[in-house]
Amino acid sequence: FRSMTIAEGYADITLKNNLTIYLGDPVIIKVKNKIDQSLVGTVRFDEPIPPGHIATERLDLLDAVVYNELELEVDGHSIGSNSEQVTIDAYSFLTVEVFISSLEVSSAEAKVPGQEFTKAGATALEDSTQVLGAKIKSGKVTVTIENQLPVDCEALVRIPGLTHEDGTPFTQTVFLKKADPEWVEEIDLGGYILGNLTEEKVPLDSLRYDLEVRTVDTAEDSDPTSDYAEIQHTDFVDVKMVFEELRFAYFRGNLLKPHRYEIPTTQQQIPLKDTFKDIE
Repeated sequence: FRSMTIAEGYADITLKNNLTIYLGDPVIIKVKNKIDQSLVGTVRFDEPIPPGHIATERLDLLDAVVYNELELEVDGHSIGSNSEQVTIDAYSFLTVEVFISSLEVSSAEAKVPGQEFTKAGATALEDSTQVLGAKIKSGKVTVTIENQLPVDCEALVRIPGLTHEDGTPFTQTVFLKKADPEWVEEIDLGGYILGNLTEEKVPLDSLRYDLEVRTVDTAEDSDPTSDYAEIQHTDFVDVKMVFEELRFAYFRGNLLKPHRYEIPTTQQQIPLKDTFKDIE
């Protein structure tokens, strides 16, 4: 990554005194971004640290902007050997260790390898209808895929309860470039079968859908100018479906409210000649 903004996390900074004298008080350690010397945070050790001892202070990283290279600046005082006789070792030293944990990032500029993730949801059918089985004579579904990812991706929408006559479920695959915020298409549903494939006796009052998304490595995406992407924790891909004007060739299920159906009047003449005998 080049940089990131931290939403939550902390850095434990440990000072190991391998000198023959005390460290502090105080010792101040500044954590800086190497690229521009901007300050990430400061910790302060107020108590003297005896020779051979260690001390740890915690730095809260809330809202800190961190680049990919950090450097530490150590400043402080020493009370010497605290009136004790010591042997000076020219090779003695102190060390500083930084351990970052519980990190949550709100945004980052980073190289992002290909990722795969899934999401499931449901679209309600008409609130007065529960479907055990039906064949759609005519109608359509409007599928909207909203893309707020800063990378190219391939999205696959699968609706298990909506199948072709051969039993294969409805699927739709779309390739979305990061510059395309939305994809919308109306799909003809004539001839599709509607029903619960896993539990035939359980009626459907909604249609479940599965969304599978595979992102493209930022080094291979449609933007040739950079291998990096600006990522936000609010980025997402979502799908919405709206069913319109569905008419059924047959329907089996539960009608929870009264429905009005119009049955057309049919007239047909039936010839009576030679139908009845002995009638004048």
